[in-house]
Amino acid sequence: MIAIKPTQLKDFSSLLQLEVDKDQAAFFLPFDLAYQKRSKSQIFYTIFYDYLVVGYLIIDKAFAQYVPFAKRHELGLSYIVIDRRFQRQGIGKATLEKLMVYGYAIDTLSNSICATIPQKNTVAMTLFESAGFENTQKSFYDESGKAMIVRHALS
Repeated sequence: MIAIKPTQLKDFSSLLQLEVDKDQAAFFLPFDLAYQKRSKSQIFYTIFYDYLVVGYLIIDKAFAQYVPFAKRHELGLSYIVIDRRFQRQGIGKATLEKLMVYGYAIDTLSNSICATIPQKNTVAMTLFESAGFENTQKSFYDESGKAMIVRHALS
């Protein structure tokens, strides 16, 4: 069973030990760096699978206020990481599906979640599309190069 809960101090040691497969290493931001670079509008959530910490995700509540392609009241999914030992088991997809329900608890005015995926990260694109995210076929350039824009309406 998947659970998404706000990250607590007791989760940090497990989150610091997360690893990804070599093909995802270029897109991986270790928890400690992500936490150090966080903004005030970012909220960290720990992903649990049967009470084990298996990953984290970051939601940006201010996404719609500063991203030009964002819809009004849209949340931004800044990051999602699943530990390599738990990848390719449906946990990422189940997490994204659960996030679609949980999104209203994050911000009652929000109506969708948007993410940007580096064009070279085909594994992530496959994951997001399998979870029902729509590939808008629009792109933009960020620090990692060309990124595709995907979004999903909250259920």
